[in-house]
Amino acid sequence: MYKILIFKNPIQMKKTCILRLRQQVILVMIFLFFIPISVKAQSDTCEYVPIPDNAIWSVNYLKFKTFGDTIINNKNYLKVYWQEENAPYEFDINKASYFCALRNDTAAKRVYGVYKEATEVVYRYKNGTSYKYNSTDTSEFLLYDFSLKTGDTVWAASFFDDISPYNIIMYQFICTLNSDSSILLNDSSSRKKINMDINIYFGENKQYWIEGIGSTNGFFTPAFTRSGLEIQPRRLLCFVINDELLIKFPEFDYDTIPDDCYSIGDISSINEISNNLNIELYPNPAQDILTLEILINEIIYPFSISFIDVLGKELNFIEIKDKQTNIDISNLKKGLYIIKISKINKFYKIIKN
Repeated sequence: MYKILIFKNPIQMKKTCILRLRQQVILVMIFLFFIPISVKAQSDTCEYVPIPDNAIWSVNYLKFKTFGDTIINNKNYLKVYWQEENAPYEFDINKASYFCALRNDTAAKRVYGVYKEATEVVYRYKNGTSYKYNSTDTSEFLLYDFSLKTGDTVWAASFFDDISPYNIIMYQFICTLNSDSSILLNDSSSRKKINMDINIYFGENKQYWIEGIGSTNGFFTPAFTRSGLEIQPRRLLCFVINDELLIKFPEFDYDTIPDDCYSIGDISSINEISNNLNIELYPNPAQDILTLEILINEIIYPFSISFIDVLGKELNFIEIKDKQTNIDISNLKKGLYIIKISKINKFYKIIKN
């Protein structure tokens, strides 16, 4: 039943209407005030997602898997194995090698790692200098910190499988944006992601860190520079838990089959020198024999060339003695390579099929 107010005095009616209007405005202001508090409370109570067991990361032509657990220094760790193949493949624990151990610190929202062996560790500073020391086979390194706020910096380790001479490189990361953004996975769940960059002297290296998954540059390896080339050696292609594909990044799959969780590397990020010396390499792509032909007379023979893989590692050296040389590349794995002409420090891309 509605209560009907009857005003005999117009002034009294006006005062009552104004009073009710003020009450409504106050209620609206209180409601709007508590909305951000409620949203902030929900954000702060969002449950952190640790690195799980039985997870597989496909990173270029490598796969990493958490498989079983172990105890190091009285702390529980997940064991990580890795496998490398020269063609698309499914992870096979029987063909894999032990890589490292991971520890989740759920309360602090951090992930730590212990490398598979004692090795030399190098800190890379923004001014180009470095500091080195030797670790033990139980030394623990911070890999991720998901509690960072915008502007925070943290030193975190990168673990490399076959990079010589350093297997562990420490970089200083900076959180460039943490606005409680998230990424939606295939199972309709969402994970928090934060924007990160590396304080390095040779340029930016922007990436996402995703809770329970790691960096979009690959869980263990950010980008780095070798042999004067800017190379993005690793990209996260797929992430799987218990045989369920949760996320895929096909835009990072650069080879001829763009959707197989396997890639030879980030070809687009390599700075190839233009062919201003009239040097030809053919066929490209090549299978067994690559021909190098010099079209000018100004080059002095002999000179040497070397092959560099997508990780920046120099492989075989070849001496060039004539204007045309056939080079046997049948022993190289399929993928992208850079040919470095050492005397003039120039670089060319080729693909081995």
